[in-house]
Amino acid sequence: MNNNQPVLHLSLYVDCSPSQKRELRKLLSDYIQRIDQWSPVVDISIDSYEEHMEKQVQQEMLYDSTQTLSIQKSLPTVNQIYMANVIITSYALQRLYEDNPNSRAEGWMFLSFTHSGENQYMYNIELAIGYES
Repeated sequence: MNNNQPVLHLSLYVDCSPSQKRELRKLLSDYIQRIDQWSPVVDISIDSYEEHMEKQVQQEMLYDSTQTLSIQKSLPTVNQIYMANVIITSYALQRLYEDNPNSRAEGWMFLSFTHSGENQYMYNIELAIGYES
């Protein structure tokens, strides 16, 4: 890892079984290893709900503004949850670092997948990214 690269810290909460979390952790670990060495570093932690919310409160105190997005999506498999995570993470990397590719900044993103209650595969996906002025 190059210490001059920007870092995107991702706190991820997924409402799923422990075996699904293990599978997701493996998929995300493989994803991080495949990221281009010249791209910003992605540091992903799969957190409990309490840890996730605590970090999100800290984000709101650290940043001047927070961009949020909420959507609902049917995600019947762990692979689909993984793909949604990768797409959102790629978008966040682009938004945070496209204007300043030499940035040494650290960014925080919070992503949660919680069941909507409609059916077992329908998830509320919530994203929050902090920005400095």
